[in-house]
Amino acid sequence: MKKKNKENCDAFTYEYEVDSHSRLMHLFWCDPIAKKNFMQFGDIVSFDTTYSSNRWCMWHIMAKVAEKVPKSLLGNSEFKNDLNSCVWSELIEPTEFEDKWKTVMETYELEGTECFFKRYTQSRANLVVFLMNFNNAVDALRNHSAKLDYMDSNTTAKMKTEWSLEKHASTIFTDGAFKEIQERILEAYNHCSLVSISNDSSPEVYKVLDHFSNTWTVTFSVEDSVWQCGCKMFSRTGLVCCHIFLVLKNKKMCLIPENLIGGRWLKSPLVKADHAVQCQDVATHVYVDEKKAQAILLGDMLGLYQTVSVDIDQIHELTSIVREARQQIFADDVVTSTA
Repeated sequence: MKKKNKENCDAFTYEYEVDSHSRLMHLFWCDPIAKKNFMQFGDIVSFDTTYSSNRWCMWHIMAKVAEKVPKSLLGNSEFKNDLNSCVWSELIEPTEFEDKWKTVMETYELEGTECFFKRYTQSRANLVVFLMNFNNAVDALRNHSAKLDYMDSNTTAKMKTEWSLEKHASTIFTDGAFKEIQERILEAYNHCSLVSISNDSSPEVYKVLDHFSNTWTVTFSVEDSVWQCGCKMFSRTGLVCCHIFLVLKNKKMCLIPENLIGGRWLKSPLVKADHAVQCQDVATHVYVDEKKAQAILLGDMLGLYQTVSVDIDQIHELTSIVREARQQIFADDVVTSTA
C-alpha cells in the first residue's frame, strides 16, 4: 500500500523495519500534507490516559446496551453474566470473542443489535484494517480543516469594539482564533486596568490588574520589539493575552505588532507568507476535482482581499496586480472590461 503511494507521489515517504523472521517491527509513513503540517506545527505527542483502565472506552459502549436490547432482557441476570463474561476480559482472543459473541446473539435473539459493539471488534483489527481506518480518519479531519479554511475566507466577523486593532485581528486570524482573541480584547477593555507604567527606559514595564485581582507584569523591549507577559499565554498558545492588549491600547496601537502574530493561527497561505511564516509548497501529485480547485482559489482570493482591505494603498496595488495577471493569463484574448 505504501509502495503504491510512493509510486503515485514522489513526496510520499515511508520506512519500515523487520526482525530476523521477517516480521514487521516498525512502520513509518508521511504524506506531503503531513510534512507541511509538521513544518507549521511541529511534533504532537498524545497520551492515552485511559489505556488499561477501561480498554477503548468500553464503559461508554456498554452504557448503551439499554438502548439497543429489548427491555425484557435488562433485568435478566443470566443475560448480564453471559454478556459480561464475553466483553469484560483482557485475555480473550479475537476468535474466542467472536464465538462467544455469536452465542450470546443467538441465545437471546439479538442478531440485529451487533452494531453497538462495532467499536470493540474494530479495536482488535489487523494492520490493514487499521491503516484503512487511519486514512479515513485523517481524510475526515482534512476535509473538516478545508471547510474551516473556506469559512474563514467567506465569514465576516462581527466587531464588538471600535478599536481598529480588533478589525486587524479579524482579517488575519482564523475564525476560531479570532473569537479567542476577541474575548481577550473585550477583557482588556472592560476588566483590566494599568496599575503602574515605567517607560522611561528599555524594557518598558507595565503592571496590569485583571478581573481576578491578579497583577501581571508586561514588558516591551524597544530594541527588538519583543513583548512578554508573566501569564505566558502567548508563549504557550500563540494568542495574545488581555494584559498585553491593554498595554497596546494604552500605546494607541492600531495594528497587532508583528512579533505578536502567532503563525499557526493565521488564515491562509497568503496571509502566512505575508507575515514571513514558513509555508513553502512540497511537491505533490495530488489531483483535485474542478469544484475543489475553484473553492481553493476563491478562498485564497477572498483571504487576500480581507488582508489588504484595511489599507487603501494596498487595495490599489492589489487591483493593479490582478489586472496585470489577467492580461498575462488571457494573453492573445485580453478581456478589457474591468467588470
